[in-house]
Amino acid sequence: MIELMEAFNEGRIDIGFVDRFGERLHTPISNMWKELRQFMYFKDAPDSRLVELDISNSQPYFSSLCVNPNVIRRLLPEFSVCASFLEQLDVNDDCKHYSYLCRTGKIYETWAALRKIDRDSAKDEFIRSIMFSRNRPTRLEVKKARNHFRMVFPTVDRMFAYIKSLDEIRLPFMTSTYTDHYGRFEGRKSYFKNLSCAMQRIESRVFIKAICPALITLGIPRFLTVHDSIIVEERYAEQARRVMQEQFEMLAVRPPFIKIKVIERL
Repeated sequence: MIELMEAFNEGRIDIGFVDRFGERLHTPISNMWKELRQFMYFKDAPDSRLVELDISNSQPYFSSLCVNPNVIRRLLPEFSVCASFLEQLDVNDDCKHYSYLCRTGKIYETWAALRKIDRDSAKDEFIRSIMFSRNRPTRLEVKKARNHFRMVFPTVDRMFAYIKSLDEIRLPFMTSTYTDHYGRFEGRKSYFKNLSCAMQRIESRVFIKAICPALITLGIPRFLTVHDSIIVEERYAEQARRVMQEQFEMLAVRPPFIKIKVIERL
């Protein structure tokens, strides 16, 4: 990793690339160990402390946007088939409660209490067994978690299951996106990736196509993106946070809870 950063600083490698699956921007910064961020600084402002603006419970939050028909039509036209289905469902209390827990950064703590496990275990289980699992899991522990989720959030579970069931006829792009190391489409066994693909594309389109241009327009001279977070100089932290909130509000959704963390330097 240190050799990678040296190569980046010396201009021996490209700044980064955008992946096909989630359209995420990958750079040496986004792939860098968090422990090394304390050594970072902007070349023309070496004494300025940096802060990271991070969305709390970001993956669940973006999953809650994936079941919003208006967000799909605006940001995910390739998933537009989902919008019609989602509009037919009643937005029940469980769906509203799920959205509330995600945007306030309380979903992992709530899931930990429901499952009677610690927060770290709850986060891992929620990501693996709820959002990124197959519709018909085979592992017993995944089945138990999914059944519990279905009991508490039945409407959300139905929405997730529908998205994960879509095939290459309804989502043609997947044949060139969900491929193995040999470039071959994996077929039915890859359908469950639909939700994670949608989540990552919403994230990247909000950050790269909306938040970043807004920061530039505001006049913030330098910043970095790390997928679902922004790194700026401390003096611009509040301005950047307001920009992030405003961009979500422009999607007609309630913005997530944004944490501001100072990157302490040695």
